[in-house]
Amino acid sequence: MSFDEDSPTTPSSKPDDDLAFSRIKEEIEVKAKTLAENVITQAKLDVAKVLDTAKGEAQKVKNEVLIKAERDSNNIKVQDISRKKLALKMDYLDTREQLFDEIFVEARSKIQSYTTSDDYKKYLQSLLEISGNSIGGGDLILYVRKEDMSIFSKSTITDIESKINNYCKQKTEIKLSDDDLKSLGGLKLVRKDTKVFVDNTFEKRLERAGDEIRIELSELISE
Repeated sequence: MSFDEDSPTTPSSKPDDDLAFSRIKEEIEVKAKTLAENVITQAKLDVAKVLDTAKGEAQKVKNEVLIKAERDSNNIKVQDISRKKLALKMDYLDTREQLFDEIFVEARSKIQSYTTSDDYKKYLQSLLEISGNSIGGGDLILYVRKEDMSIFSKSTITDIESKINNYCKQKTEIKLSDDDLKSLGGLKLVRKDTKVFVDNTFEKRLERAGDEIRIELSELISE
């Protein structure tokens, strides 16, 4: 069993921390979508050219087929038009997947840059608290990238344990695993007794955003 969505911040968080986290949380959660919108805006020009070319080609093909159809049988005409329509549909699908791939390559690049910023450290600490709350506290195992382990000092973990304990009303202990989390960033948190886990890696966030972006691209290309 897993929890993919973030839970509300704890009542014990300081106002300034709440404001800072809200800004950071909003920033990263809309990052993929904002990036997609920017890329899609630029891509509209490219897609428009592709579609214009495709439509022009389709009209040309149609005209050629109609001229040919005057000399050939109706059966040949139908077969040619169907074949050309299928080819155009495949071009549309290829264009959609190409745009989708470009968007996510750019998104991954932006996220990698974000993980080297000061905001990322604050975000990751707040994300641990939120993940701990959503899982209900208890004995927890924290998995992060090797380069992120220094973000969670013993005193930092103790402070977050206290906040989760106050929110969930359950004694909470967090053990930082020595295992290197193979991820762009973010964290995974596992509760020892139930094996319930929270996957808040950036890959998982991109995956959740992927379906929405695919729909947007499909609507764009079908216009």
